[in-house]
This record gives sequence, C-alpha cells and structure tokens, in this order.
Amino acid sequence: MNYPVSLDLGGKTCVVIGGGAVAARKVAGLLRTGARVVVVAPELTDGLQEHAASGKIHWLQQRWTAGALRAHGPTLVFAATDDTVVNQAVAGEARQLGALVNVADDSEAGDFSNMATLRRPPLTIALDSGGASPALVTWLRDLIAGCVGEEHATLARWLGEIRPQLRAEIPEQEHRRRFYHDVLESDVLALLGSNQVDEARNLLHSMVRKSR
Repeated sequence: MNYPVSLDLGGKTCVVIGGGAVAARKVAGLLRTGARVVVVAPELTDGLQEHAASGKIHWLQQRWTAGALRAHGPTLVFAATDDTVVNQAVAGEARQLGALVNVADDSEAGDFSNMATLRRPPLTIALDSGGASPALVTWLRDLIAGCVGEEHATLARWLGEIRPQLRAEIPEQEHRRRFYHDVLESDVLALLGSNQVDEARNLLHSMVRKSR
C-alpha cells in the first residue's frame, strides 16, 4: 500500500536522467513546482532544449555515468532513459544518496510513481491505481474534471485568505468545521459558477461576520 503525499519541491534539486519524451513530461511537472531541475542526457527534445536555452533547466550534455548524481545532492531522481540497465543503475545510486527515485519503465523498481493529476490552482486532485489500470485512472480524472471548475478554485483561494482570521476569531475547531460546511452548502459556489463574483464574495463575507 503506497502512502500518498504532496511534496513542496520549491528550490530543491531534482535530477532527470534522459532527454526524450518521457523526460520532457517529468520536467514539465517539476518546473510547475519551482524545483531546480538538472537534466543529464546527450540529446534533448526540442522543448527541453528551449528550457535549457532559457535557463529553466540545467543541462549536462553527457550520458549518465556512475557517480553523476553525487555532485547535485538531489531530493528526487527520475530514471527516464530507454535503457533498462541504465535506469536500474541510476535507481541504485539514487538510493545510496538517500534520494527517492522514479523509474520510468518499471514503476515497481522505483520508490514512487507519478499520479494522474487535475490542477485547478490552488487545488490539485491526484489519482492512482497502484499500476492496476492507468486507463481507468485517466478516465476518472477526466470525469472529475467535468465536476471541478474554476469556481471551486476561486473559493479555495478565498477560504485560504480568510483562514488565519477564522482561526483567530473562532478558536473552536468544531465551530470552524461547521462554518466551512455552511459555506459549501450555501449559494457561494453557484454564484461563482454563474460569474457573479461580487455577489459570491459579499455572501461569503456576510457569513464570516455572522459566524463570530
């Protein structure tokens, strides 16, 4: 049984071994987190070359060799070459350094796998089947995408903004829980969904005042 987590990789070093399409997908996800991305590969896809030219990633234009990871002190390592032997060697070295590793061609050989994600910042919804059925996971993600819209993301931001105030003014956790439940059962989301933003904000603020 895997343990799902959401990692804060901002400023942390993540090394991707490989420069093909799989590596490009890994890099795209890492860049969204604000991680420092190092790519080790003799060649890159056009997209990765653009990232390297703009300074978004640090490219070491070489094949992976034993000991290549040590200088970077990575938090995460992605073995994303088309060579199974190389990927296994990368995984072994990563573990020796205390880094978690993802092996692109063999999820069981790695320490973690990437989950299918739906992003509505600040919301992130992630799904995983433990490798049983990636197709089902993708189908479920697309199904959920039709139910979670920008109105949910906006409400999440608003609730995040007022959370410190609520914690200060409503110290009882059960009282705060009831408040959040009441907000979700109110017309705030419906107003946001119909683009009545000011009305939704006013309703939320009135509920905050009444909860004191």
